[in-house]
Amino acid sequence: MSRNKKWSNRLLLGTAAAALLASSAAVMAEDYTTGTMRGLVRDEAGTVLPGVTVVVTSDKGVRRTIESDADGQFRLPRLPVGRYTVTVEQSGYETLVADDVQVSLGAGGAYTFTLDSLDISIEEIYVTGSRRGTWSFNTTTTGLTLDVGEIFSRTPIGRNQTSMVLLAPGTTEGEQDFAIGGYSAQGTTASIGGSSVGENAYYINGMNVTNFRTMIGGTTIPFEFYEQIEVKTGGYSAEFGRATGGVINAVSKSGSNEFRFGANIFWEPDALRGKAKNTYDSLEYLDELGRRNSVDSNIWLSGPLIKDKLFFFGMFNPRYYKSEGFTEGSAGTLKRNDPFWGAKIDFVPFDGHRLEFTAFSDDQSSEYHSWNFDPQLAEDHDLTDAGIQSYIGGYNRENGGGNYIFRYTGVMSDWFTISALYGESTYKRRLVPDTADVNPIRDSRDVDRRNYSTGLTENNIDKRKNYRIDADFYFKAMGNHHIRVGYDKEELLAENETVYNGDGWFRRYLPEYFYEVRYYNIGTYGTDLSAMYIQDEWELSDNLTLTLGIRNETFDNKNVNGESFAKIDNQLAPRFGFSWTPNGGKGRVYGHWGRYFLPISTQNNIRAAGAELQEINYYEYAGADAFDPASFTSPQANDSQNFPVAITDPANLFFRQVYQDGTTRPVEEITDSTIKPMYQDEMVLGYEHNFDSGWILGARVIYRDLKRLTEDVMIDHGILRWGIEQGYNVDDLWEVFGHGSFYVLTNPGTDVNVCVSGLPGESGCVDVNISAESLGYPEGKRTYKALEFTFERPWDGKWSVQGSYTLSRAKGNYEGNVNSTLGQDDAGVTADFDAPGFVRGAYGLLPNHRAHRLNVFGSYAITDRLIAGASVRIQSPRKFGCLGTYADNPDFTAQEIYDMGNLEGAIREFANELAYAYGAASFSCGGQVVKRGTKFESDWTKTLSLSLGYTPDMGGLPGDLTFRVDVFNVFNSQAVTDIYEAYDNGDPGSLDDGYGRASGRVSPRQVRLSASYTF
Repeated sequence: MSRNKKWSNRLLLGTAAAALLASSAAVMAEDYTTGTMRGLVRDEAGTVLPGVTVVVTSDKGVRRTIESDADGQFRLPRLPVGRYTVTVEQSGYETLVADDVQVSLGAGGAYTFTLDSLDISIEEIYVTGSRRGTWSFNTTTTGLTLDVGEIFSRTPIGRNQTSMVLLAPGTTEGEQDFAIGGYSAQGTTASIGGSSVGENAYYINGMNVTNFRTMIGGTTIPFEFYEQIEVKTGGYSAEFGRATGGVINAVSKSGSNEFRFGANIFWEPDALRGKAKNTYDSLEYLDELGRRNSVDSNIWLSGPLIKDKLFFFGMFNPRYYKSEGFTEGSAGTLKRNDPFWGAKIDFVPFDGHRLEFTAFSDDQSSEYHSWNFDPQLAEDHDLTDAGIQSYIGGYNRENGGGNYIFRYTGVMSDWFTISALYGESTYKRRLVPDTADVNPIRDSRDVDRRNYSTGLTENNIDKRKNYRIDADFYFKAMGNHHIRVGYDKEELLAENETVYNGDGWFRRYLPEYFYEVRYYNIGTYGTDLSAMYIQDEWELSDNLTLTLGIRNETFDNKNVNGESFAKIDNQLAPRFGFSWTPNGGKGRVYGHWGRYFLPISTQNNIRAAGAELQEINYYEYAGADAFDPASFTSPQANDSQNFPVAITDPANLFFRQVYQDGTTRPVEEITDSTIKPMYQDEMVLGYEHNFDSGWILGARVIYRDLKRLTEDVMIDHGILRWGIEQGYNVDDLWEVFGHGSFYVLTNPGTDVNVCVSGLPGESGCVDVNISAESLGYPEGKRTYKALEFTFERPWDGKWSVQGSYTLSRAKGNYEGNVNSTLGQDDAGVTADFDAPGFVRGAYGLLPNHRAHRLNVFGSYAITDRLIAGASVRIQSPRKFGCLGTYADNPDFTAQEIYDMGNLEGAIREFANELAYAYGAASFSCGGQVVKRGTKFESDWTKTLSLSLGYTPDMGGLPGDLTFRVDVFNVFNSQAVTDIYEAYDNGDPGSLDDGYGRASGRVSPRQVRLSASYTF
């Protein structure tokens, strides 16, 4: 006869922690969506108990039974994340029932179950646990795992994924230019471990949802749809790849045997918002004119369709947003209508097997309109008063689409499990201006005026198919082994249609000259990504575990005709790690070395391997163009006659740049035949200690080294030098290659081997080898060195605190896949290596460098019904440089130098002229090189946020109601976060009015009021 006893909630305190730390068992992440529960069963004397029956159940249809082995251990793999009841039974001992045992992504508990003999009288049974462990491929992973509902209920945090990511050590908020999604709540993205924001991978329920064009962010999912989010900042195992930053792995909510309903409403009143301080293009008094009332709500329902077998979860979020904004010259309205729906079905045909179907739509639409605005004439400060003048233009934007994920998980035996996934997603990228039939024109000769809100029309859509299968094997051979093998494939398709409005030309008027740009790109582009991996978690002894793995990646990027132009295979990425627990198991030393490859983004297909046309013509003023700017009258959206019409007389043309000529280049001309993939090596060495009091302290050193990068580079000057050496006619060579329009995807700083058409006297393509010295590009460099300290006192029902301090340095001549300095999200085809002029002065502290970062968050239960929360984030300044128009020899053009007979001088100058054509985009100001990050720095940022949640007594009514207030940036600190680096406006001798002025600040104080009801 046995007597049931419940386990104590007093976990991680006193002897509980000590008992835990003596055990090598753990609850850790099993894969992208499930976890493994491991435990040790012993008696009150500490003797292990074999043959004990362990039953694990949950209200989500899980019921698994197993017996402890000869060492008293048991393992239950492939458990859905969530909370479980564990029943431990053995003849002659008290039956132990442990409720609320957590299985999490990437972090769980190490559980020791102690059974007491029926002959012993005891008052209470303790089951010990910890949220740290040493099993299942996470022994060396750094980062953070968060239960979204729990962290949100106790901590002031933004309702977006990035806010969760920024709680992890080693993270930095990315450039505002790289905000993700069409919905304001998404905010910016995050830089992880010194990498750019375009080097992270995003997963939801096991499917990769990373933006494969720009590599920035993923799908736009409401905060309340998430169950758990795991932020892997480094040290991750071989099953994870396609990232050189971090991995953000999320699991959505699901149904259970209990019907549940919930509703949430959130209000951010403009009246409680702090005043925004001045920046160079946004003044405080104009910010007061704007209105930004935000109301958001959602409802959800979950429960069983067939008890213990079939479950559902469904959510609807209407998402509506409206704002008005003002600058000194314009006013605008933005409306967003972004209804989200999502659903998940779980089917358990029999124990150990689970079928899941997830479907959600993140369709988003927005409407924007702008007017010329004179704040001096404004009366009522709204869009109907005298300050509003002529209409500029507007647009309609559509983003997002449908996502569908099918997943199977099966436990075939105690030693073999399997999972499989298939997913599809679509993502629209449409932009339709109401001035689509009007030529976009901008006149900047005295004041800045234009006749458009956006000069481009876009009709783009991205499609993804994802296949994945993984298998796990457990056995003993010189210790315990857990081997996982897997294969995954992604088929990516980008449909692109981007053109300038009107007749396809954009025209810009500057004081000394005007130029016109023509651009279009229409086509469909495919990319296939695949990988195989194998990894072994080898437990050599109770206190030493090795992690050994290798991943083999293949990237295949195709042009507009479906031909492979960059296929890179056999990318072997080894991963090695160890975890050693000395001192009786109270602490552990761990280390990791790994190699990580980054795919070539599909933006490369679109920009380099399509029928793209991009050309710029520069003209001197003459005749009708040389009119008095004072006579200019503001145009209406559909009336451009008030703008000067460009007189494109060839006699006035002084420079022409053709980047792409509208034809599809042969694949042999697009990519260096010896190109190798971009990769980064990482090393981690750390120590973590669990104290009897429940505190967990850790320290680690991290070193990341970007060993090689892939970028597009201009090679015309190299072709000229090679052609001269080969004896080609110099004048004929200059005629074809003296303008800078031949770009190749390669590894900067290495020799380029490519086929070149157009060589004098040659009818076809000729293989050309150009030395790195001839091209003049250095190797790409980026290193990240960090020392991280972490601390945690887990929630015990009364209070908790967690945080980190990071001392780091990110330095190099290449930020990464995107360029924050220029706000350029052309992943892998940025301006960084477009011409030799761009790399001069480029080495220095990078945009995502922050020497010091302190992050602390926690909560305190004032009463059982009143919980307070706080978060503090402190960061040291960002370093800024000077961006100007490149000018190495402003006295003569390349053609003039060539006509003088100085061939080498002409070659050097035309390469410089290409950098000159980009405007203020190089580290050259006033004709002098200014090293990156040496001119200005932002402020220290110090923000405190507070929350208070109250759950009243419902007086016998069903459900729970919670009222809550969150105050972000309590002291309205608006430290400068961004500085305008443009030295000039296209003329190296000029000075831009905004140079050196603040262009971004910490967001003003914001108050969020909310109410939540669950039943």
